[in-house]
Amino acid sequence: MKGVFCLLEDLKEKKMELKERIKKEIDSIPEEYLVQLEEYVKILKNSIQKEKQVKTLHLHGKFDKINIRKLAYKYI
Repeated sequence: MKGVFCLLEDLKEKKMELKERIKKEIDSIPEEYLVQLEEYVKILKNSIQKEKQVKTLHLHGKFDKINIRKLAYKYI
């Protein structure tokens, strides 16, 4: 079991290293490009949210534009 823990720690460290590299790259970008970068990040976040949406089957789209998970957890 210790091996799995080590693998998870390595993965966590690699993610942190990646974040640090990305932050350094952002810091090196000229200010005139920051607005474009912000727009790109917003587009990326929106695409991730769309991927997370659950499409309903056999309900004729009744719940396609509703966050089903949020609604379900509301009543727990």
